[in-house]
Amino acid sequence: MRNLTAKWITPLPVCFSESIPKEIPHIIKSILLRRGLTHINDINDLVEPPDLPDPTDHFPDLDIASERIISAINNNEKIAICGDYDADGMTSTSLLVDFLLRLDGSPIPFIPSRKEEGYGLNRNIVEKIRREGIRLIITVDNGVSAIYEIELAQSYGIDVILSDHHEIKENLPNLLALIHPSTIPYSSPYKYLAGVGLAYLIAQTIAIKRNSTDKLSLSKDLFCIGTVADMAKLKGANRYWLKSWTPNLINTKSKGLKSLLSKAKLNNKNITTEDIAFRIAPRINSVGRISEPSLILKLFLEKDHISIREIVNKIENINKERKLLCNQTTSEAISILESNSEVLNPFIVLAQNHWHQGVIGIVAAKIMERYNRPTAILASDKNGFLRASVRSPKSFNALAALKKCSQILHKFGGHSAAGGFTIKAEKISLLQSKLNESASHWLSNNSKPTIEPECYVEFDQITNQICNYLKLLEPFGQGNPAPLFWTRGCTILKKETFYSGHQLLHLKQGKSIVKAINWNSNKFTTYPSSIDIAFYIDYENYFNTDKHQITIFSFKEYSKVESFALMNRIYKCQLDPEGNLLIENSLGKKICYKGTFNDQSINQFSDNKYIRRLVSISGEILGIV
Repeated sequence: MRNLTAKWITPLPVCFSESIPKEIPHIIKSILLRRGLTHINDINDLVEPPDLPDPTDHFPDLDIASERIISAINNNEKIAICGDYDADGMTSTSLLVDFLLRLDGSPIPFIPSRKEEGYGLNRNIVEKIRREGIRLIITVDNGVSAIYEIELAQSYGIDVILSDHHEIKENLPNLLALIHPSTIPYSSPYKYLAGVGLAYLIAQTIAIKRNSTDKLSLSKDLFCIGTVADMAKLKGANRYWLKSWTPNLINTKSKGLKSLLSKAKLNNKNITTEDIAFRIAPRINSVGRISEPSLILKLFLEKDHISIREIVNKIENINKERKLLCNQTTSEAISILESNSEVLNPFIVLAQNHWHQGVIGIVAAKIMERYNRPTAILASDKNGFLRASVRSPKSFNALAALKKCSQILHKFGGHSAAGGFTIKAEKISLLQSKLNESASHWLSNNSKPTIEPECYVEFDQITNQICNYLKLLEPFGQGNPAPLFWTRGCTILKKETFYSGHQLLHLKQGKSIVKAINWNSNKFTTYPSSIDIAFYIDYENYFNTDKHQITIFSFKEYSKVESFALMNRIYKCQLDPEGNLLIENSLGKKICYKGTFNDQSINQFSDNKYIRRLVSISGEILGIV
């Protein structure tokens, strides 16, 4: 096995802004400043996002789309809702179908099979729509790449409202309406919306015109789930709505969603975006990955308790099967890589015909994390192509690498962190060579994964006040991650290993004892007697000692002496027996700082800015600032 030791990069000292109120704790101030929030107005907007503008002022075709849909409802027209098989696509479809049914509309959902039909709107769906006499298509979370299919639908006299958030790569045909982030002002708070967010805007606009905003209850629940599941940035409208609606998920009026929450053991707690990401979204996504997406629509729309129980149990079984497939495929991929005596490729490309298309994205992410290299996992499709999912470390641009290979790819798409493509099997060797060229230079500077905590905190500094402030920073997710802390010198008093391999550590630091869960461990994981940890505070549980209080993200052996680089020079720092700071350069020259760690004392210590910088950085690394 190739073990990778992560490189810890502790943050540089921050200069505290006088515009931030003094009553905000030092720990919270450090987080805010390191995230670029230097003024009280910025902080207020984070805690209480400003009201949103009228979306019809930002989306030029939103009025046209809503009027056409209202006309279809009034004239008893059938409306085709064409979605996709991921969580964003399934929640988008469910949202519009549920909302239009509540308005006595006649929506008919069409979601392609991942294995049989592939992504998005296709010719088979268009032909079904024509045969059913439908004259209006609304795409949700797809459509911008379905040029032929849209033109085919239009040739049959079918109106098309295209709502999608994916990048537009080709010129689109003239549409009845285009609801897409590219059509709105650059500074618009709606530019981060996923497919489900655009579907919600359509529903909301109609609801306002029809004086039916009371019909949007499930729409709001589905917006929360789809947005988080699609890993959309939690900024602008996403943050505004999630902050307002996520706490109400526990009170959902959907019997199906309520049953799913119960199965995920979320029926008796305050639901967070982390709960959606790790306990709700995987269950929904598993259905789209390896089963029929229509099951999710049935879950959200069903009213009969017995049917709902059957659906939820089926989803749970599908999720278990998905986990098993993921574990089997990941183990096989690791075995292939570990049995190869050759040097690991800078860009990992693995293909097996029997791998399931529905799990290759998850497997690619696991392999990428294990080896810290961009990874493509490929499985065969029924059309004679290999279909791939790509995942990359955060500083490597996956889409840029795929663009360099565009001439040998049949189709491709994605963004910097993830992508996908299809390719003929005979072109794999050439692809591997080209991808290696793209990744080799990056790998030479990024051979180790990095851990970048935001703030040092000791266990006795974690108070109710800190936990309450952290709650104000919610919701956490893309664009606003949960703060990652670090601390030093934790002694392991006790270790409990669960059946799944996860471990619960009882850690002591000074007089404080804390329970820490390590989800990334297994039964073979061992620890030094004293460790430094990067961790998340589980602030909902922190003062409930019956549960884990922090979640370990990474750990390393504690050392009294820490090394760091400044201006391409290497230094070591430590505290001497008297508690004074010692800093030593590569030539063995030392300085000793005996003052307190505030700007005034450090400025008085030396007129040399470089030395003052050394003292500040050393204090930050050792956790004594």
